[in-house]
Amino acid sequence: MARYQQKEQIERQNITENITKEKQKPVRSKLFLVAGLILLLFVSGIAGFLYFDHNEKDKITEVKKEKESAFAGEKKGEEAFGLPSIVVNLAGSNEHYVRVTCVLVFSKSNKKLAQELEEKNYVLCDTLIKTLRGKKAEEIQKDPAAKKLKDDLRQAMNNQLNSGKVNGIYFTELLVQ
Repeated sequence: MARYQQKEQIERQNITENITKEKQKPVRSKLFLVAGLILLLFVSGIAGFLYFDHNEKDKITEVKKEKESAFAGEKKGEEAFGLPSIVVNLAGSNEHYVRVTCVLVFSKSNKKLAQELEEKNYVLCDTLIKTLRGKKAEEIQKDPAAKKLKDDLRQAMNNQLNSGKVNGIYFTELLVQ
Protein backbone atom coordinates (compact mmCIF):
# COMPACT_ATOMS: atom_id res chain seq x y z
CA MET A 1 0.00 0.00 0.00
CA ALA A 2 2.92 2.31 0.61
CA ARG A 3 3.98 1.84 -2.96
CA TYR A 4 0.50 2.67 -4.16
CA GLN A 5 0.45 5.84 -2.07
CA GLN A 6 3.91 6.77 -3.32
CA LYS A 7 2.82 6.29 -6.94
CA GLU A 8 -0.29 8.34 -6.26
CA GLN A 9 1.78 11.16 -4.76
CA ILE A 10 4.16 11.11 -7.75
CA GLU A 11 1.19 11.23 -10.14
CA ARG A 12 -0.30 14.18 -8.21
CA GLN A 13 3.04 15.99 -8.33
CA ASN A 14 3.28 15.35 -12.08
CA ILE A 15 -0.27 16.59 -12.58
CA THR A 16 0.33 19.76 -10.53
CA GLU A 17 3.63 20.37 -12.38
CA ASN A 18 1.84 19.98 -15.73
CA ILE A 19 -0.92 22.34 -14.61
CA THR A 20 1.59 24.99 -13.47
CA LYS A 21 3.53 24.63 -16.74
CA GLU A 22 0.31 25.07 -18.72
CA LYS A 23 -0.56 28.14 -16.66
CA GLN A 24 2.89 29.62 -17.27
CA LYS A 25 2.64 29.28 -21.07
CA PRO A 26 -0.32 31.69 -21.45
CA VAL A 27 1.33 34.14 -19.06
CA ARG A 28 4.48 34.09 -21.17
CA SER A 29 2.56 34.53 -24.41
CA LYS A 30 0.58 37.41 -22.90
CA LEU A 31 3.82 38.96 -21.71
CA PHE A 32 5.32 38.72 -25.21
CA LEU A 33 2.13 40.16 -26.71
CA VAL A 34 2.15 43.15 -24.34
CA ALA A 35 5.87 43.71 -24.92
CA GLY A 36 5.30 43.57 -28.68
CA LEU A 37 2.48 46.10 -28.49
CA ILE A 38 4.57 48.47 -26.38
CA LEU A 39 7.43 48.15 -28.86
CA LEU A 40 5.06 48.79 -31.78
CA LEU A 41 3.63 51.91 -30.11
CA PHE A 42 7.11 53.18 -29.33
CA VAL A 43 8.34 52.70 -32.90
CA SER A 44 5.20 54.28 -34.42
CA GLY A 45 5.52 57.23 -32.03
CA ILE A 46 9.09 57.84 -33.11
CA ALA A 47 8.14 57.54 -36.79
CA GLY A 48 5.25 60.00 -36.32
CA PHE A 49 7.46 62.47 -34.51
CA LEU A 50 10.11 62.33 -37.22
CA TYR A 51 7.49 62.71 -39.98
CA PHE A 52 5.78 65.75 -38.44
CA ASP A 53 9.07 67.30 -37.34
CA HIS A 54 10.39 66.96 -40.89
CA ASN A 55 7.26 68.66 -42.31
CA GLU A 56 7.61 71.57 -39.88
CA LYS A 57 11.25 72.03 -40.90
CA ASP A 58 10.16 72.13 -44.56
CA LYS A 59 7.57 74.81 -43.80
CA ILE A 60 10.10 76.90 -41.86
CA THR A 61 12.60 76.58 -44.71
CA GLU A 62 9.93 77.65 -47.20
CA VAL A 63 9.07 80.74 -45.15
CA LYS A 64 12.77 81.65 -44.88
CA LYS A 65 13.16 81.35 -48.65
CA GLU A 66 10.17 83.63 -49.21
CA LYS A 67 11.62 86.22 -46.82
CA GLU A 68 14.97 86.08 -48.61
CA SER A 69 13.34 86.42 -52.02
CA ALA A 70 11.26 89.37 -50.79
CA PHE A 71 14.33 91.25 -49.67
CA ALA A 72 16.33 90.14 -52.69
CA GLY A 73 13.93 92.27 -54.72
CA GLU A 74 15.34 95.36 -53.01
CA LYS A 75 18.65 94.72 -54.75
CA LYS A 76 16.94 94.66 -58.17
CA GLY A 77 15.64 98.21 -57.98
CA GLU A 78 12.55 97.19 -56.06
CA GLU A 79 11.39 98.37 -52.69
CA ALA A 80 9.45 96.40 -50.10
CA PHE A 81 6.59 97.56 -47.91
CA GLY A 82 5.56 95.28 -45.04
CA LEU A 83 1.98 94.94 -43.87
CA PRO A 84 1.25 94.01 -40.24
CA SER A 85 0.35 90.47 -39.24
CA ILE A 86 -3.39 89.82 -39.61
CA VAL A 87 -5.60 86.99 -38.32
CA VAL A 88 -8.75 86.29 -40.37
CA ASN A 89 -11.58 83.74 -40.16
CA LEU A 90 -11.85 81.76 -43.38
CA ALA A 91 -14.97 81.01 -45.41
CA GLY A 92 -16.79 77.72 -45.03
CA SER A 93 -16.73 77.34 -41.27
CA ASN A 94 -15.85 79.24 -38.14
CA GLU A 95 -13.26 76.62 -37.21
CA HIS A 96 -10.54 77.72 -39.64
CA TYR A 97 -8.54 80.89 -39.61
CA VAL A 98 -5.38 82.20 -41.20
CA ARG A 99 -2.60 84.35 -39.83
CA VAL A 100 -0.73 86.14 -42.58
CA THR A 101 2.06 88.69 -42.83
CA CYS A 102 3.03 89.89 -46.26
CA VAL A 103 5.44 92.19 -48.00
CA LEU A 104 4.43 94.24 -51.04
CA VAL A 105 7.14 94.78 -53.64
CA PHE A 106 7.12 97.74 -56.04
CA SER A 107 9.52 99.77 -58.15
CA LYS A 108 12.02 101.85 -56.18
CA SER A 109 11.72 104.70 -58.65
CA ASN A 110 8.03 105.24 -57.79
CA LYS A 111 8.30 107.44 -54.69
CA LYS A 112 4.62 108.46 -54.92
CA LEU A 113 3.58 104.83 -54.59
CA ALA A 114 5.77 104.41 -51.49
CA GLN A 115 4.04 107.38 -49.90
CA GLU A 116 0.60 106.16 -50.97
CA LEU A 117 1.27 102.72 -49.45
CA GLU A 118 2.12 104.40 -46.14
CA GLU A 119 -1.05 106.51 -46.26
CA LYS A 120 -3.35 103.66 -47.34
CA ASN A 121 -1.94 101.04 -44.99
CA TYR A 122 -5.35 100.56 -43.32
CA VAL A 123 -7.11 100.29 -46.73
CA LEU A 124 -4.64 97.62 -47.85
CA CYS A 125 -5.12 95.69 -44.59
CA ASP A 126 -8.90 95.86 -45.11
CA THR A 127 -8.48 94.59 -48.69
CA LEU A 128 -6.30 91.76 -47.41
CA ILE A 129 -8.94 90.79 -44.84
CA LYS A 130 -11.81 90.91 -47.37
CA THR A 131 -9.91 88.80 -49.87
CA LEU A 132 -8.89 86.19 -47.30
CA ARG A 133 -12.40 85.91 -45.84
CA GLY A 134 -13.61 84.71 -49.22
CA LYS A 135 -11.13 81.81 -49.24
CA LYS A 136 -11.45 78.34 -47.73
CA ALA A 137 -8.65 76.62 -45.81
CA GLU A 138 -8.19 74.03 -48.57
CA GLU A 139 -7.68 76.77 -51.15
CA ILE A 140 -4.90 78.44 -49.18
CA GLN A 141 -3.05 75.31 -48.06
CA LYS A 142 -2.34 73.95 -51.54
CA ASP A 143 0.86 75.18 -53.17
CA PRO A 144 -0.64 76.29 -56.54
CA ALA A 145 -3.44 77.94 -54.58
CA ALA A 146 -0.93 80.11 -52.71
CA LYS A 147 0.27 81.48 -56.06
CA LYS A 148 -3.32 82.20 -57.06
CA LEU A 149 -3.93 83.81 -53.67
CA LYS A 150 -0.94 86.10 -54.23
CA ASP A 151 -2.28 87.09 -57.64
CA ASP A 152 -5.76 87.75 -56.22
CA LEU A 153 -4.31 89.86 -53.41
CA ARG A 154 -2.05 91.80 -55.78
CA GLN A 155 -4.98 92.61 -58.11
CA ALA A 156 -7.24 93.63 -55.21
CA MET A 157 -4.56 95.89 -53.73
CA ASN A 158 -3.68 97.43 -57.10
CA ASN A 159 -7.37 98.36 -57.47
CA GLN A 160 -6.99 100.47 -54.31
CA LEU A 161 -3.85 102.31 -55.50
CA ASN A 162 -3.63 105.38 -57.75
CA SER A 163 0.11 106.15 -57.97
CA GLY A 164 1.30 102.85 -59.37
CA LYS A 165 1.06 99.12 -59.01
CA VAL A 166 2.44 96.50 -56.67
CA ASN A 167 4.69 94.12 -58.65
CA GLY A 168 4.57 91.22 -56.23
CA ILE A 169 3.46 89.95 -52.86
CA TYR A 170 5.54 87.71 -50.63
CA PHE A 171 4.25 85.93 -47.55
CA THR A 172 6.61 86.14 -44.62
CA GLU A 173 4.08 84.29 -42.49
CA LEU A 174 1.17 82.10 -43.62
CA LEU A 175 -0.42 79.93 -40.96
CA VAL A 176 -3.71 78.14 -41.60
CA GLN A 177 -5.37 76.62 -38.55
